[in-house]
Amino acid sequence: MYPLENEIFVNDIPMLKRLQNILMRNNVLYLSQLSIHPRKEILKFRNLGEATMPELDNICQKHDIQICSLASIKQAFDSCHFPVALHTIFFQNNIFCMDDFKHKTAHDLYVICQRDYTLTMKTYYTLKKNGVMFEGWEDKYLFEILPKKKTFLIWQKYEISTVSQFSDYNKEQLKEMTSLSPKLLDTIGHC
Repeated sequence: MYPLENEIFVNDIPMLKRLQNILMRNNVLYLSQLSIHPRKEILKFRNLGEATMPELDNICQKHDIQICSLASIKQAFDSCHFPVALHTIFFQNNIFCMDDFKHKTAHDLYVICQRDYTLTMKTYYTLKKNGVMFEGWEDKYLFEILPKKKTFLIWQKYEISTVSQFSDYNKEQLKEMTSLSPKLLDTIGHC
């Protein structure tokens, strides 16, 4: 990891040598790196315990570094009933509440969900049900235009996730695919 222009090297901060060694041993070279680790994970750093954590909290507070917990994400998305693994993925992508999806596209969600189409589709439908609206992008995922069951069926049978992928098929194949959803035929016709 290359330091940013205003990055603070752990060795340049006055702290107990023990804390400095713990951070370095866990590949935390720059103070800002602490913000990408959940508090629970930091507490698992070898030799870092409840007694050392207050010093680290004070240092982070002094330098405007925020150590968050997965509990805050779980609480923010409690009504969505997401699996715990998704909380970690959200944390890694700085998604801490519904508002963090503002100005995101379905493709951004796909990237956030580590390019797992099924996970993206399930997350999309859940977020949409909870009032999150995604901005448009140059292509459309099928889950943006079709009901959940039909989207999943087309993905399972043909591994098609976006409208632009239909251009790879001949008329006979397209006829078979669009028989699953007449709405899909209208969408392909506009491309």
